[in-house]
Amino acid sequence: YDSAMFYANSALLLSADILKITTDTKVKLSAQKNEGNAYNIIGTIYNYQSNYPEALKNQLAALKIRETIGDKIGIAGSYNGIGNVYYNQGNYPEALKNYLASLKIGEEIGYKEGVAGSYNGIGNVYSDQENYPEALKNYSASLKIREAISDQKGIADSYNNIGLVYGSQGNYPDALKNYSASLKIRE
Repeated sequence: YDSAMFYANSALLLSADILKITTDTKVKLSAQKNEGNAYNIIGTIYNYQSNYPEALKNQLAALKIRETIGDKIGIAGSYNGIGNVYYNQGNYPEALKNYLASLKIGEEIGYKEGVAGSYNGIGNVYSDQENYPEALKNYSASLKIREAISDQKGIADSYNNIGLVYGSQGNYPDALKNYSASLKIRE
């Protein structure tokens, strides 16, 4: 985390320096996009470290920049990142609200990787709430997209999540089938 934080903060400083000296609109837009990405990374690092106030602060900073420049993919990513912070805090209503916002934007712009991630986050919320039919529905939607875009890691993750749901329901044959599919891809 220390190295990632160092580089993300360096990117913020570099972006700020570029924004001070440039009048070129393309360069300015690129610097702002990089600034949003850096805040997103910093927010993600803090989320992994369970520093949720700082994680949320940085994810919201990323969102504000991305909204200002109209970076739809970035906006969807920010809502997903905010959803992750709330999810890790156990604030499922806020997590779901942000995952759904990310999903809506991702679907509007055809951002399949983001849509798959949103479905996965939604599935996580429902799984934790033991709403297994909704969890399976969302994990399966994520799996379908990940298969369509040949995201092998995502496919393995989806099979694993589906296996977790079946295992929680006591359906061990289907749990084993999905765990085995995940393992085969990972190997």
